[in-house]
Amino acid sequence: MKLRINRFLRHFNIQIQRILPIDAEKVFLENLSEELKSRQLFLNHFGISVLLDIGGNIGQYASLMRRIGYQGKIISFEPLTTAYALLTKNAIEDKNWKCENFALGNKEEKSVIHVSGNSYSSSLLEILPSHIEFDAN
Repeated sequence: MKLRINRFLRHFNIQIQRILPIDAEKVFLENLSEELKSRQLFLNHFGISVLLDIGGNIGQYASLMRRIGYQGKIISFEPLTTAYALLTKNAIEDKNWKCENFALGNKEEKSVIHVSGNSYSSSLLEILPSHIEFDAN
């Protein structure tokens, strides 16, 4: 199916390519600089002084916000201990970046997290076969 779709799209000079989260930041910086400039203008215009990074993983979003010039406080929340360890390592030099090792929700409870092969796709929701199939590619 995927092969047929790609063949069809080639007729229109369109190529679909999966971008891993590690590469996503590079794509953002190269191809979406206007969006990043808009985000920076938004933060500055409204005087945003605190960003809540929910599901902070290893700090990709917070690091990107720093690179586009955001200097306010960032609070990252990450429940997975392995990702949290890397998150705190990435934030250690930044006095305005605080990390918390728990998930946020509308009630206080203990839950089971379904850990994906890539930690950024982990969720309290059950991992569906379609997620596994997408992740394998």
